[in-house]
Amino acid sequence: MSDNTKIYQFKVRLKNISPMIWRRFLIQSNKTLKDLHYVIQILMSWTDYHLNEFIIKGQRYTIPNMIGNHSACGKYGSDVKLEEFKFRKNEKFLYMYDFTAGWEFEVRLEEINSPQPKKIYPICISGSGASPEEECGGPHRFNELKEHWLIGADDILSEFLIALADDKNSDKMISEVFDMYELREASYWLNINKYERKEINKFLMLYAKNDDRWQEAFAEVVYL
Repeated sequence: MSDNTKIYQFKVRLKNISPMIWRRFLIQSNKTLKDLHYVIQILMSWTDYHLNEFIIKGQRYTIPNMIGNHSACGKYGSDVKLEEFKFRKNEKFLYMYDFTAGWEFEVRLEEINSPQPKKIYPICISGSGASPEEECGGPHRFNELKEHWLIGADDILSEFLIALADDKNSDKMISEVFDMYELREASYWLNINKYERKEINKFLMLYAKNDDRWQEAFAEVVYL
């Protein structure tokens, strides 16, 4: 890390969702938009399968996704370093992902600091809210699902516990007596206010070390 490298403290939040789902993280100024794209994907436990765009200072930039596709409207931005934008404190820009679903993130630069010795970047330092399943249909569908499941999740979990306690089911597999899809869904919605910072930072550290295992972060997180 050069002497001129700074540490950017960003806060990224999903738009059109309430309560807010957000992450705060630190990343080096000499990292690229490609790095920032991957960091956001790791922060959300998403798969990098869909197209994306950054809109920064009126210019659109795109990063190839995991299968090599990119937006036709955006300028190729993989090699553009964050420091080239000369961001000012509290400056905001937009990150869009999956144009059909319409996931939009506001990214705001909160602080510009010097790096701390022996600290590994990027790193997530705080956040709130479980990441939506990226294939759920976008923010508006997510809000509808949340309203539905927050009413029924407790009932489903209660039914599951009753089924486990029933002696007639003692020799059966769980999948034989209960709908595992419904159980996984209920478990997710009951944990909707949590996020997996420890798991996120495990993959961010692998990414920082150029360890290919960071791509395992693109596997689905199941709260069960």
